[in-house]
This record gives sequence, structure tokens and C-alpha cells, in this order.
Amino acid sequence: MEVNLEHHGAPASSGHEETDANVAPIIWTLALLAFSTAFIGLIIYGMFNYLAKPTETPFSAGPMMTTDQTPPEPRISEHPAEELKDLNAREDQILSTYGWVNKQTGVVRVPIDRAIDLTLQHGLPVRPNAPAKENGKP
Repeated sequence: MEVNLEHHGAPASSGHEETDANVAPIIWTLALLAFSTAFIGLIIYGMFNYLAKPTETPFSAGPMMTTDQTPPEPRISEHPAEELKDLNAREDQILSTYGWVNKQTGVVRVPIDRAIDLTLQHGLPVRPNAPAKENGKP
């Protein structure tokens, strides 16, 4: 089987274009791109200069704005690790010492280990009118 590489009716090619590309449209396109880039750069430069200038009118606070700039509680902590350490130390001190909760009513604070021992010895308080439970059911 023989393959014919020639196109129908076209002369055999020499392997390259025999005519040059038209350079004028390429140059005009490049010139237009350069001009457009420069023009857009000037527009952006002007916008930046215009927007960088301070405004002529002074700022007026709206009716919803307040002068107090302190955020509400709870605020973000500056040193959370130290504050957590201090909090844990205060809680440990409260849980491990005796003290008055309310001196007028006679309520005291006992160390947590002592409170557990007392609870195991005496049991939990029971309400006087509490119904009796049978087999874990109310």
C-alpha cells in the first residue's frame, strides 16, 4: 500500500513558510499593550495618592458609638498560663484549709479530704419527707 504525502492539488512543500508574518499588526499590538499598561499604572498611582490624603472633614461619632473602648467581660487574658496557675493555687488553698463560709449562719469550710471522710462516716443527709426507694426504683 502506497501513501501519497502530497495534498490534493497543492504543490509539494519545501518544509517552511515561504511568506513572512506581517510585522505591522504585531508592533501595533505591542504598542497598544505598552500604552494601556502605562495608562492604567498612572490611573492607579493617582488613585493611591488621592486615597492616601487625609479627609478634609473631621470624624464625627455616630449615635451608636460610645467613647468607652473597654470591651465587656470576659476579656482576653494577657498572661493566661500565669492566671490559670494563680487560680489553681487559690482553689487548692480553699480546698485544703478550714475557714468560715458564713459566720452568722455557722457554715464552715473543711478540707476536701476531711469532708470525704466525714461523709463516709456519717453518710449523706436525707430529706425528712423523701419517699423510700425499693430496688433502685423511685
